Amino acid sequence: MTDPAQGMRIAFNGLFWGRSTTGSGQYTMRLVERLVRRCPNDRFLLALHTAQGKPGADEAEMPQANLQQAVMGTPLDWMGDNWSKLWFEQVSFPRFCRRNRVDVAHVPYWASPLWPGVPTVVTIHDLIPLMFSLYRGNLMVRAYSALVSRSAQRAARIVTDSETSRQDIIKLLKVAPEKIEVVYLAADERYRPIDDPSVLEAVRNKYHLPERYVFYLGGFDARKNVSFLVQAYAQLAQNWPEAPDLVVAGRLPQESNEFFPSPHQWIEHLGLAQRVKLIGWVDEDDKPALYAGADVFVFPSDYEGFGLPVLEAISCGTPAVVTDAGSLPEIVGDGGICISVGDLNGLAQAMERILRDAGLRESLRLQGLAHAAQFTWERTARQMISVYATAYAQHRR
Repeated sequence: MTDPAQGMRIAFNGLFWGRSTTGSGQYTMRLVERLVRRCPNDRFLLALHTAQGKPGADEAEMPQANLQQAVMGTPLDWMGDNWSKLWFEQVSFPRFCRRNRVDVAHVPYWASPLWPGVPTVVTIHDLIPLMFSLYRGNLMVRAYSALVSRSAQRAARIVTDSETSRQDIIKLLKVAPEKIEVVYLAADERYRPIDDPSVLEAVRNKYHLPERYVFYLGGFDARKNVSFLVQAYAQLAQNWPEAPDLVVAGRLPQESNEFFPSPHQWIEHLGLAQRVKLIGWVDEDDKPALYAGADVFVFPSDYEGFGLPVLEAISCGTPAVVTDAGSLPEIVGDGGICISVGDLNGLAQAMERILRDAGLRESLRLQGLAHAAQFTWERTARQMISVYATAYAQHRR
């Protein structure tokens, strides 16, 4: 085995590599990119699935001397993505790690192998499938959740994104507290205040936005509470007819159901078609200006293991209104206002307070920027290297 002082061989399950529209994909790519640059003496191996192909040019823009990529298929590729994914996670990746004599393996999402073979670190972003019945899925999904829950208990170390998620893992997976490390995520460096009026105006023109607006960006699954946000905004608009419009960004569900309730019905029912603007999917490059151009960002989720959009918003200098659920109070810090889950009046009043009070907006803006500055990918990478070293040292004893 390698002496850590001389550099380690660290393998990554790269199943989500290149999938920049997913949280696990963004996490994997940002972490590997930072580690490769920060740790030239370590050797990083990235295991990819055949279906992904070789990384594109955008993903390859990093030093390559200490990064090796391997593409592999599975015997179950013909059976579809689910079975192929399972084989890759449970057989192909651990076999790849043993064959390459890696010192530590990292699975950057909740799917570590049941029989890892080498010291393995797994990142569990949240336990939503175990916490909310609506997210448990069919029998196959529940069986998969049981498998990855069991395999996580066998990992050398567990990494999670927040103290809230750490407590959930201790409680629901029955893992010893000392085995779990909190390593916060970070917003990309492009999320920062934008002072150039022409940049903000260009994005407003592109999406046909007013000069002032309330902003939501995120998913539309049930726990995100977008319909609840629309109802709270209706109350705000009734109390204050001159209130800025509500702008909602994100890919809308194709059809409304229990899991993906479309906000359309509430917008129509409340007569808000002229006040609530659904702008759909937005370009990644436009997100910083969309955040920065808003008076307030609102994220009324029932639960988040981290809540990256909130960190992105306050990193751009925009105050946030969030619920007190999950990790959101940890992430927003003093950069916004927390309200109780389900408190319609509280949400409407918090938005109005920030919108009407320029002094409060500026105070929250400055406090949010100071809080957001604590979350950096450099810090995340430094902590992860420490986790790898601990997992390796424990294995050698």
